[in-house]
Amino acid sequence: MGQARSFLVNFTVLAIGDLAAKALAFWAFAHMARVVGTELFGDVAFAVAFTLYFGLIVSQGLDIYGIQELARDRSRVAAYTANILGLRLVSSLVAATALLITISLLTKPMPVKALMLLYGLTLITSVFSLQWVFQAFEKMKFVATGNVLGQLVFSALVLLFLKRPTQFLWIPVFQITGEVVSTLYLLFLFRRDIGPVHFNFKFHAWSKILKDSLPMGLSSVFTLIMINFDMVLLGFLKPASDVGQYSAAYKFIGFFSSFVLLYNRNLLPAVSRCKGNPSLLQHISKRTQKYTLLLSVPLAVGGAMVSRPLIRLVYGSRFSGGAVALAILIWIIPMTSSRVLYRVTLLSHGLQNYNLGVSLAAVLVNVTLNCLLIPRYSYVGSAVATVISELLLLLLTYAGVRRKVTALPLMGHLWKPVLASLAMAGFLYWCKGAGISVRILGGFVIYAAAGMMLKAFDIKEIRETLGWQ
Repeated sequence: MGQARSFLVNFTVLAIGDLAAKALAFWAFAHMARVVGTELFGDVAFAVAFTLYFGLIVSQGLDIYGIQELARDRSRVAAYTANILGLRLVSSLVAATALLITISLLTKPMPVKALMLLYGLTLITSVFSLQWVFQAFEKMKFVATGNVLGQLVFSALVLLFLKRPTQFLWIPVFQITGEVVSTLYLLFLFRRDIGPVHFNFKFHAWSKILKDSLPMGLSSVFTLIMINFDMVLLGFLKPASDVGQYSAAYKFIGFFSSFVLLYNRNLLPAVSRCKGNPSLLQHISKRTQKYTLLLSVPLAVGGAMVSRPLIRLVYGSRFSGGAVALAILIWIIPMTSSRVLYRVTLLSHGLQNYNLGVSLAAVLVNVTLNCLLIPRYSYVGSAVATVISELLLLLLTYAGVRRKVTALPLMGHLWKPVLASLAMAGFLYWCKGAGISVRILGGFVIYAAAGMMLKAFDIKEIRETLGWQ
């Protein structure tokens, strides 16, 4: 009970903070899209997606490695932090050099290259990120506060100063400013609560760290390809306006997927302590998977049914073409949120190589489908490719945990949210001529009522898990 309760309380704190941060950022991106239009919005999306690959040289799975190790032995926080920061600093110089060379070889227009250079500055700021330390210590309120501060600064700058399309080069500057504020806040807390920040340049220590972190880093490479290879390929094969339409749809997915990332980071310390204790792991799985599906399934069903008016409401009619992509992409959310438990179980039980193998298989499918579908179907094809590869990844990680660790059921938790979502879907179809606010509110009420009738929500269980009684 204590492990599940600790996990859900920490996740709730972090999720509320991240909700506030992401809501601010989403508002800022909506404003940005309306100001700059589909083409420039597509250029910004392409520059971000392309630059992220060079960020992998800096990250190398070190965040996940650090969380796992500190969750098991907090006394070594100073040594782990110094070694990881030193390794990241050297890696950032390598990444920045590689980015400069690559940009010089591309045939993209100069405004796009300028965006890529500016976003490249995040390679330096990411070196000093200490979120992973506070996540390992389960001090989620600090991480949440840092996220809110960063997004608040970014959003305020965009909303206050981005008024014309010609100001688009300020967008990465605003984002970097927000990241710097967030990073400085956590650095201050680290120095206050733990001690001075040091950099170690000990190659023998780095080699040991990299031996354990690189499989996780390679898995992150595959995850990134799954997320934005389609965006990069669209940027090379299709007009920037197509990238803008797809990016507008993907912002909704990114907003909700941020909770999946938080869920992943917050679940990892709890699952790491379950190694050798399958009954405790099954207990955590039962509650987390149940409520994950209760939240994510109706989100996918409802989001698919109101995708067109939702896109128009947020971005305006110029982005209405992205509604089809959103209706397809939103099915990623229940797949990725369900997969988190299986992925962190593999990682925490020393099965990084298996996780790496299934990630590689899904990436090969994703890349192949994108290369086949994008030339003909543009961003609709990329949305289909993403959903198919995510489904494959879920099935493979589930099978791996069942075979190599223990059975952590999923399907038994699925039928109640599906039935309740079907009732909600009937209501949304019946009132499809109504305003979107009426449809969303009514759909929520119908889903909640159907869930209560099916006894999908156990109020006593929720109260006990959160420690409210």
